[in-house]
Amino acid sequence: MLIRRVTSSDTALLSRIQAIYVDSIPASERKPNSWLAQAVARSDYSVLAAIVENDVVGFGILFLPPHEPMTLLEYFAVDAVHRNQGIGRELISRIVADIQERCVLAEVE
Repeated sequence: MLIRRVTSSDTALLSRIQAIYVDSIPASERKPNSWLAQAVARSDYSVLAAIVENDVVGFGILFLPPHEPMTLLEYFAVDAVHRNQGIGRELISRIVADIQERCVLAEVE
């Protein structure tokens, strides 16, 4: 499995992340469809994709406020077909490694 940061030019990855986002996050908790593309372009957000065989199977969206000792794990999901295979655990491990000395805040639904 490859885990990498998504950029604005990764339109296919963004489309797949959006599909998992809509499928996994309750409508009342989702932001508008345009928000994902905006988040990827912002320097205070990091969108990570978990990729297996060239397909996005999970993602994590982090808000990293500048000059703050914390990060908010704003959204996190693994595609339903790929759950219970360790993908979420590996993605969380990568997120924790990437944020270094920041505390991680996560709200669980």
